[in-house]
Amino acid sequence: DGWTSATVLGAHLAAVVLLAAFVVRELRTPFPVMPLRLFRSRQFSLAKVIGLTFTLGMMGAVFLLSQYLQIVMGYSPFEAGLRTLPWTAAPMVVAPIAGLLAPRLGVRTLLVTGLVLQGLSLLWMASLIVPGATYGSMVPAFVMAGAGMGLTFAPNATAVLADMPEADHGTASSTNATLREIGVALGIALLTAVFLGAGGSLT
Repeated sequence: DGWTSATVLGAHLAAVVLLAAFVVRELRTPFPVMPLRLFRSRQFSLAKVIGLTFTLGMMGAVFLLSQYLQIVMGYSPFEAGLRTLPWTAAPMVVAPIAGLLAPRLGVRTLLVTGLVLQGLSLLWMASLIVPGATYGSMVPAFVMAGAGMGLTFAPNATAVLADMPEADHGTASSTNATLREIGVALGIALLTAVFLGAGGSLT
């Protein structure tokens, strides 16, 4: 519809109004779903920003990659899914290791390393994914991206709870999971919109 269409502008306006109403409601109710006082913690707030932005960027990129593998490289949806495993399955191996290393190296070190690896992997993929690219040439970049995600997942969850009272652990953890899921949805929507808006084509 275009960024300036009535449909898009109306949806954005409605989103702003509803978000403001949610904040007002959470501030006034005695038993909020998401206590805004949690965001007084700098570490909690920073962990939320990291969780939202890293899922936004990485999951949006995974979505576009899966389209590329199917439309350009000709794989079936199942075959394309299998070929993303070096990226999407790597966190299952790396995250537990990151959890063990966190007390020794510190959460900040692991988070920064993970985010740097993810950023570099996306730049690497951007240079590789050109006409005539082969799947094998992309695998090292996928592994780097997966390792970066694994180094981010566990330390970010640790950072969320680091200075929270035990009574708030459940709420803080669920808020973290919810914002990550929002990041996934926003990442797919935003990166696809930017891709198409820039005249992108997968064929």
